[in-house]
Amino acid sequence: FVDDAGRNPDAIDPAYYQDVVIAETEAEAIERAREFILTYYTGVDELTDEQIRQRGVFGPPDRVRDHFERYADAGVRSFVVRFTAENQREQLRRFASVLD
Repeated sequence: FVDDAGRNPDAIDPAYYQDVVIAETEAEAIERAREFILTYYTGVDELTDEQIRQRGVFGPPDRVRDHFERYADAGVRSFVVRFTAENQREQLRRFASVLD
């Protein structure tokens, strides 16, 4: 597609969007995400753990770090992150420490 559009593939910044919740356990992170998503999207009545997992990465700091490192190693240069938890400032602080 890039060639058809006459674009230089090196000029495209590979990006990736992910929902993220950092917690002590995956179960805790998924539950926080579920509560947030069900409140945010009023037309959604329920979500399975697997449906939530498909939206991003949820769990302990090491798991989140490994997840993003895999994508960075694959060539992603920009990440768009949405913290799907009630206390987004806390999530931002935790995420910053994960990436240090």
